[in-house]
Amino acid sequence: MTPAVVRPVATTVVVGIAVTCGLLLSGCSTDDLQGGKVHYSTYPPVSMLPPSSPGSPVVPAAFPAEIPVVKGLYALRSGAGGTQVLTVTGITPDALGDARKLFIDAGFEPQTFVGQEAFMNTRYLVLLGSEDLPDSFTLTYTVTTMSMPGIGSIPTSIPKLF
Repeated sequence: MTPAVVRPVATTVVVGIAVTCGLLLSGCSTDDLQGGKVHYSTYPPVSMLPPSSPGSPVVPAAFPAEIPVVKGLYALRSGAGGTQVLTVTGITPDALGDARKLFIDAGFEPQTFVGQEAFMNTRYLVLLGSEDLPDSFTLTYTVTTMSMPGIGSIPTSIPKLF
């Protein structure tokens, strides 16, 4: 190499060494140059969501008694507009057939509502959903009343025009 080429390379090496020594002597690290170290102890611990409660063996009193449900463990939550959602756990996949039979025996008419299995009578529309996981089976009853304040009841059948 010629002396003219060695001088810029040597200068770059010397400057690099000086910067590194300066960082080491000042207590700084490359993490400090990139925004600082993350101190995990300053963040609150993150935990998993608590498991849902297994439910009660008694159907909640707020759930309409007119709606037949299979035996299991019940958890009720309210949705928008007075909709109620009852989740039944502690059951087997056979409970879906049992639920259908209970609805028919109680005078509910089977329907398909927005692609979902539903049962309807003059007072209630009930969407029946199921979830079959490897270690559990769940039925979900989504109950909506067939009347709206100020409008009255919703017709349950459309008259034939022809």
